[in-house]
Amino acid sequence: MTNRFPPLTTIDGLPRRVLVFAPHPDDEVLGCGGALALPARRGDHVRVVVVSDGAAGGDALVRTAEARLASEILGVSEWAQLGLKDGALERDPTLVEVLRRELEENKPELVYGPSPFELHSDHRALCAALAAALQSSGACRVHLYGVNRQVPANFLLDTTPVAEQKARALSAFESQRAKIDLVGKAEAFDRAYTVNVEDPAVERAEGFMALDGDAVQAYRAQVVFSLLDGGDEGGKSSEVRSGASAVISTWNKLDDVRANLEGLRAQTHPFEQIIVVDNASQDGTAAMINLEFPEVHLIVMPHSRCGACETFNIGFAAVQTELTAILDDDVVLPPNWL
Repeated sequence: MTNRFPPLTTIDGLPRRVLVFAPHPDDEVLGCGGALALPARRGDHVRVVVVSDGAAGGDALVRTAEARLASEILGVSEWAQLGLKDGALERDPTLVEVLRRELEENKPELVYGPSPFELHSDHRALCAALAAALQSSGACRVHLYGVNRQVPANFLLDTTPVAEQKARALSAFESQRAKIDLVGKAEAFDRAYTVNVEDPAVERAEGFMALDGDAVQAYRAQVVFSLLDGGDEGGKSSEVRSGASAVISTWNKLDDVRANLEGLRAQTHPFEQIIVVDNASQDGTAAMINLEFPEVHLIVMPHSRCGACETFNIGFAAVQTELTAILDDDVVLPPNWL
C-alpha cells in the first residue's frame, strides 16, 4: 500500500505575489501566518485582506488595530479590511463582487483562503464566495487553510524558522487572548501537522489544500456533498437556530430560480438560510447562483439521476433552523410571505 503523507516542502517554488483573504481579524495568522512570514522575509509582495469588521468577537476598532500590528510583525506588504458585517457573510450580496475586484486589481499568483471544512459559517461563506470569484478572475494557485479544523493537506510547509514570529503576531491579539489561548492552541495545531515528519528539526508546519483557481469550485462542491451525505459529522452543526430556512430543489430552470431568489432576498423578515440543491443542471444555474446570490448555500449534485424527493432531503440535511420552507423552484414569494 502506498502512503499518502503530504511531502514537506519550503517556499522555494511558490509564486511571489500573494493575496490572503481572512474572514475575521486573526484568522490570517492562525491559518497561514507562517506561510505569510516566510515569503515576506524573501521580499515577496504579500497583501492581507480581512473581510469582516470583526465586531462579533469584540470591539471592532481594537481588533483592527491588533490585526494591523500582527501584519507588521509578520512583515506583510499591505493590509486592508473590507468591513463587511461579522457573522453575516453568508447573507451579504456583495461578497463575491468585492472578492472579484480584489483579484482583478491585485492580480495575485498565489491566493490563500479558508477551506470548506471550516466550522464557522463566515469561513465557509468566504470559501464559497472565493470559489465563485475565482471562476472569472484568471489563472492562479490557491492554498486553502484551516482555522477551526485542519485541512486534508496535499501541501505541507515547514514553518519552523518563523514559529516565534507567528507566536508574536498572535500575541498582538490581546482582546482574543483574554478568552482563548491563541498562541498555545496554534502551536498545537501546527505541531500536529508534523506527526509524520521524521526530521526532528521540523517542529512546526502549516498544511494546505493546493489547487488551481478554477478547480476550487468543484473541490468545494465535492466536500459539501460528501459532508451532507454522511461522510463527516461536521457537515451539519448540532446547534439549531431560531427562524426559518428556505429549501429549493431545481433542475434546468435558471430564470425561474433567479426570480425565486430575488423574492427571497426581498423578504421583509429575512430567512436565516436559503438552501438550493441543484440537480446537476446544464443551463448555468449553479454559476448564476454563485455569481449573483453568494448568500445562498448551494449544493450541486454530482449527477441528475436523483429525484426531487432525494434532493430535497439533501437540502433538509443542511438546515440549521427550527422552521423549514419547502419551495418549488418556479415560485416567487411576496415580500411579507415569511
